[in-house]
Amino acid sequence: MAEGIFNALSSTGTMARSAGICTQNGLPASKFAAELCQTVGKHGHRSQQVNEELISWADLILTMTVEHKEWMKQRYKLLPPIETLKIYVGEMDENILDPFGGGKNIYETVFHELERMIQLLIKKINIKS
Repeated sequence: MAEGIFNALSSTGTMARSAGICTQNGLPASKFAAELCQTVGKHGHRSQQVNEELISWADLILTMTVEHKEWMKQRYKLLPPIETLKIYVGEMDENILDPFGGGKNIYETVFHELERMIQLLIKKINIKS
């Protein structure tokens, strides 16, 4: 959802690409994630595992949780700057809940949290540009 929201809201030409550490390549988004992403004009997302190519493409890696950030640091020695999304935008709580397997209400809650975090991220990126 984060990739879809960012790419829908960003007007700077900066693009996001999403990858997971516990997924298989090519899986469709969950029903609720797909429905919510359509509200910002994004659809058709397929999962992909994080890999060296994506890491070398990135100027910055933002994770949803501290555990994801630490896993990345242990697994990949040469990383661009990496931080949790919430800490990067100045929030004190570091983690964003993974809604996987949850109901529609959980997906909506996470979607709206991501929207708010990504709006803060875009403001921060625009200030740095």
